[in-house]
Amino acid sequence: MADHVIFGGFQSDTAAMLAAFDLYVAASRQETFGLSVLEALASGLLVLYTTCPALDGIQTQRARQVEGTPAALGEQIRREVGAGPRPREADGEVLGHYGMESVAGRIDDLYEEILARRRPRRVRAAAARRRPSSAQSPPTASGAPATSTAPAACPAPAASTAPEVSAAGPASAG
Repeated sequence: MADHVIFGGFQSDTAAMLAAFDLYVAASRQETFGLSVLEALASGLLVLYTTCPALDGIQTQRARQVEGTPAALGEQIRREVGAGPRPREADGEVLGHYGMESVAGRIDDLYEEILARRRPRRVRAAAARRRPSSAQSPPTASGAPATSTAPAACPAPAASTAPEVSAAGPASAG
C-alpha cells in the first residue's frame, strides 16, 4: 500500500496538496459542514464522501456520496481508480453556491435587506424629533411657555451612537 498511498499528515498548503491527488475520499462518520470536500471540488478533484452537509441539495457530477463501511469505500475507490484519469474541472454547481462571488453577493444582499428595513424607522424617528412635543404648551402672551402639571411626554428615542454599516462596510468617520 505504501507504493500507492501517501499519508502526508498536516499540510499548510492545501492547494499544493490537493494538486497532487487523483481522488479525494472523505470517510468521516460525521461532518459539521464539509469544507475539505468543497476545497477538493474547487480544485477539480473527483470526490467520494460519506457525509457532507454542505452538499445537501446540490447536484454535482464531481462528488458522490458512498456508504461508510470499509468494504463499500474500498469498492468505490477501486471503481474510480479503475476508470482511469479524468480531466480536473472545478465543480460549477459548488462554485455557484459557495464561490467567492456568490457568497459576497449574498452578503451584500443581506446588508441591503437589513438597511432597507432600518431606513423607515430612522426616518420616522427623525421626524418625531423634529415635531414639537404635544406636552409643550404654546407660549403665553408674555412669550414664556405655559407651565403644565401634566406629566411630560416620553422623549423621542436618542439617535444611535453605533456606526452606520453599508454594503461597502462601516461608514468612515470623516
